[in-house]
Amino acid sequence: MEKEGKIVIIEGTSCVGKTTLCNKLSENGWEILPEAIRYLEKETGKIGDEASPIPGSQKEEEYYQDKLFEVEKNKIIEANELRKLGKNVVLDKSVLATIATAKAFEKQKGFKGTFRRAIKKYIKMVQELKEQGYIECDVFLLLKADYNRILERNLTRNHILDGIWIKEETIHEQREVLEKIVNNLMGNRSFDDIKVENLDTTELTKEEVEEYFYKIINEKERTKEEEIELW
Repeated sequence: MEKEGKIVIIEGTSCVGKTTLCNKLSENGWEILPEAIRYLEKETGKIGDEASPIPGSQKEEEYYQDKLFEVEKNKIIEANELRKLGKNVVLDKSVLATIATAKAFEKQKGFKGTFRRAIKKYIKMVQELKEQGYIECDVFLLLKADYNRILERNLTRNHILDGIWIKEETIHEQREVLEKIVNNLMGNRSFDDIKVENLDTTELTKEEVEEYFYKIINEKERTKEEEIELW
């Protein structure tokens, strides 16, 4: 029987090093499932905010929330199928990013109930995936960085972010929601054995972030082997 691969979700706000780490892992043979916006760009033929615009109304927020949830659920299903084939898979961002953004938009734009709506959709999604025999992930890595460092990194991007996406208030609210969900919900509804890690990349090089990634992957593998031996 072919050994199953691993599914890792790499999450965090803008400019904390998610895509940079994914690119390094891709060079080492990991299958990378890109962030949801890439799928919407392919579907719509539009780029960036044109494919998933900043909502001007609550109705628009709920519409794009549904679109992003659909993409993220399909990403997890695809990751599970690759995992069964022995592939190691990384998801660049997850549905948690949609939830965190819903919280930021709800506060800044005055929407009512869109954050709670997103939480309910998340719980329903992981339960449905569990019923279908899919896991959420094996490892969840949450990256973060100091806001000034985020601003510096933004200026080195191919597509520099502006507006609401790079506002300190938005970054803070997104990070706060991500940390709360990871600490309180990750794995609780799916009952998956998920190794959750947080990493501050502010002062780390690309090589150090990659080294940390493999460290937690190896720790997860050793723990699994020890459990098998005990069994």
